Amino acid sequence: MSEDLNNGKVLNTRMVPFRSLALYMIFWGVSVVLFHIITDWMLVERDATLSRLHLLSEIVFGMGSGLVAYGLLARNSVQIKQLKAALQESEDKFSEYVEDTTGARVLERKLTKRVVEESEQRYRSLFDTHPDMVFSCDLEGNFIEANAACVAVSGYTLEEALHHSFSQFLYPEDAPEVKYRFQRTIDEGEVQHYRCRIVHRDGHVILLDVTNIPIFVEDRVMGVYGIAKDITDEVHTREEFAETKELLESFFASTTDAIYLIDNQGIVCKVNEAFERIYGWSAEEIIGQNFSLLVPPGRQEEMRKLNEHLDCQEHLTDYETVRMRKDGSLFDVSITVSVIRDQNGQRVALAGIGRDITERKRVESALREIEYRYRLITEHTSDIIAIYDQDQIIQYVSPRVDQIFGYSADDYIGTNNFDHLHPDDFGEIMERLDSLYRTGESVRIVFRQRHADGHYVWLETMVMPVFDLHEQVIGLVVIARDNTERRRTEELLRKSDKLAVVGQLAAGVAHEIRNPLTSIKGFAQLMKNRLPEYNHYLDIMLSELDRIEFIMNEFLVLAKPQAVKFVKTDLQELLGDIVALLETQAIINNVQIITEYEDNLPNITCETNRLKQVFINVMKNAIEAMPDGGNLRIRTERAGADLVRVRVLDDGCGIHPERIPKLGEPFYTTKERGTGLGLMVSYKIIKDHQGDIRFKSRLGEGTTVEVELPIIQDSKNVLTVGDVG
Repeated sequence: MSEDLNNGKVLNTRMVPFRSLALYMIFWGVSVVLFHIITDWMLVERDATLSRLHLLSEIVFGMGSGLVAYGLLARNSVQIKQLKAALQESEDKFSEYVEDTTGARVLERKLTKRVVEESEQRYRSLFDTHPDMVFSCDLEGNFIEANAACVAVSGYTLEEALHHSFSQFLYPEDAPEVKYRFQRTIDEGEVQHYRCRIVHRDGHVILLDVTNIPIFVEDRVMGVYGIAKDITDEVHTREEFAETKELLESFFASTTDAIYLIDNQGIVCKVNEAFERIYGWSAEEIIGQNFSLLVPPGRQEEMRKLNEHLDCQEHLTDYETVRMRKDGSLFDVSITVSVIRDQNGQRVALAGIGRDITERKRVESALREIEYRYRLITEHTSDIIAIYDQDQIIQYVSPRVDQIFGYSADDYIGTNNFDHLHPDDFGEIMERLDSLYRTGESVRIVFRQRHADGHYVWLETMVMPVFDLHEQVIGLVVIARDNTERRRTEELLRKSDKLAVVGQLAAGVAHEIRNPLTSIKGFAQLMKNRLPEYNHYLDIMLSELDRIEFIMNEFLVLAKPQAVKFVKTDLQELLGDIVALLETQAIINNVQIITEYEDNLPNITCETNRLKQVFINVMKNAIEAMPDGGNLRIRTERAGADLVRVRVLDDGCGIHPERIPKLGEPFYTTKERGTGLGLMVSYKIIKDHQGDIRFKSRLGEGTTVEVELPIIQDSKNVLTVGDVG
């Protein structure tokens, strides 16, 4: 079979039947379709459309190739071998095309997958690291996802929050509004912005600023994204700032101090009402004017120095100066100025506060004048004036304490003097102070306080309370007077009264006894001559009569003045005579007399016999106080420029402290058979010699008697002794 397919050219080969060509084309098309079905199954859904386009183009290409081949065979009677070659070539080109196309699709799919993965990573990075709370919910309000900020802010873990409704974390009062906003986001697909409160896991409330964003899938809302920011601190800060601003504005408006702002050129920018009242300028008048209008003419240099100070120190506090009112009058003012700087640290203004201190200055001046007058009184009065606080700590004490106690005022300030009080007086002092605090009334207290050298000084004090505005005692004012000399004088007067009474009694007794005593003594002597066999008894009688006469003579010393003559005497020689006299008695009592005389001791002027009487009494008492023996020490020494001191020390039993003040009183004695007249007479003799006698003793340790005598007596050699008036 042959056909003229190419301009009448006849091919001498077997022609391809049309039916075979059709089968080939069908086979080709089916193969291509099957190939693309398999490819579509392997591709993801988003590549399906692209795959269909490739399928259509390849089918068209395949059919076109078959038709071309058929045309060639039909027209040119192409031989089967040539047709096969043509088809093979076409098939090879088609295979190359398919391979190229498939490679492009694979590359495209890889690129698409990479873009998707990067997008997912960006989303996840943004979601996880966002500083605010980011979460998603389903349509029921259950949490699907939540980032780390949700955990940090709420305190709940992801396990505790995910798949649970947001409503269980809400502050109860805010739940209705939040649910309404959430539902509106779903129903209307609109972004919702609102504030709400949630309850932290530990119970405290957190305020959030929330934005709800709908999640669309194929134009349908499938869930809600949420972004929430913790604004608790921010809101609190704003509230505090608003409150502070309100307080500052209230302070600015209502304070009694003048407040003003001035710029770097010295122009007044703002003033308060107090400024208007103090300076006399209204705000409208002074704002925009230079501050120098308020500075007196002579103080411009001071202003320049203050500006220089503010450049260096930033603040000026409680600086006292003078300012000028609108009417030209001057007044005292205390100013505090601070520098205001911008965010770059540049000075932009000055804020000043001024307080009118004219009245305060006047009061201070008056107080200084009063203080000066009172200080004159307190520092020159003979009494001690002290001020105590509510804790009984001394805040002030007058300088008189130095002369009375031997301590300076500084030694007392900041302390209380309770440890200086005599132990026997402490209880009474506390009782009186309790009464003062209880009744609020002043009290009078007499007590003893220790001197720096150890002895006690008698004080007569008036303690007065100091009250505060609520009538509570907040301190004490104490006025104390040294009462030692007065008490000593009173004691001397008391003793003098006793001596006067004893003297009057002695005069009467001596007068009444002396006459019969003379008769008895005369007859006893007469009987002694006539009755020698009774001489022993008569000697005893005469001895006792001599003793009675001696006592009468002692009485007469007290009863009437006597004229005695003072002569210069060597004190060591006088004491030596007495030691020699008493040495026998000392040996009998196992007492050793030890003398310790200071060299070059000056002579004294005295009535020798009467002074011997004093030392005999003192030494005999010392010997009798040592029944078991001991040492009797006699020491002499200078006691200043005009005195000598004799000390008689024993190792006896001592004298109780309560008995020492009574020594020298008439008929008071510590001995079993004593009369109490010996020391009384000794006191009187030492007093007549313008000296002093003192006793110091401790039980079980012994007694020390100190006798001080002047070196030079009165210019008159004759001194009247025994005047008890």
